[in-house]
Amino acid sequence: MPVAKRHDWLSTLEDADVANLRARCSKIIEGADAKPYNRDWMNKWEGQARIVAQPASTEEVSAVLAYCDARRLAVTTQGGKTGLVGGGVPVHDEVILSTTRLNTIEGLDADTGVVTCGAGVVLEGWSCLLYTSDAADEGLGVD
Repeated sequence: MPVAKRHDWLSTLEDADVANLRARCSKIIEGADAKPYNRDWMNKWEGQARIVAQPASTEEVSAVLAYCDARRLAVTTQGGKTGLVGGGVPVHDEVILSTTRLNTIEGLDADTGVVTCGAGVVLEGWSCLLYTSDAADEGLGVD
């Protein structure tokens, strides 16, 4: 993979940053456990991130991003990692912000077809909700 030039104004993740992020996020993944987050699902692209932050709330997302912004730490956001172009794979030593724990489905408005859900809900999760609800009878589908 061609590597983009790292911006000079970005900071490098240090041990103190990891400790600070642990205080802001209820789940931090490091070391060998972070390796799967550094690869796309086709195993075509590989990144070099040391840590993965998996917030359990929007408040934790905000705290992680505020800290990274203040320290000028680059962040790569990951959802379901089903893309085909490697967009969720870090290029350098970014902090990976994984939304997988933000996976609650708050509701479905059958009148409008709007699903209110967390950023970590994948299509399969809410399509199951849709097809097991009265909305399926109304002709609503996954689009």
